[in-house]
Amino acid sequence: MSDNMDVENSELEKLKAESELNILETRKLKMETELIKLETQKLELETELLKLQNQQNEKRLKYWWLPTVMGRDFIYLAIIIGLLLYI
Repeated sequence: MSDNMDVENSELEKLKAESELNILETRKLKMETELIKLETQKLELETELLKLQNQQNEKRLKYWWLPTVMGRDFIYLAIIIGLLLYI
């Protein structure tokens, strides 16, 4: 009778341990899932940042000549005004 109860107790302890292990594995999987979600958000934000940097670079390439033309035109205008005032 005592042996039978010992077997039942050991089986009960084994089931409890398996249950706790399953709970811990479930928590681990939930945390891994959350980590993957966060990594996905990080990659999405990095992608958005790269898109914005690309747009900024495209604008720079599109208008690279603008400061030089404005500066050159300003110099020409100053020379013309200076000559007109001199005369």
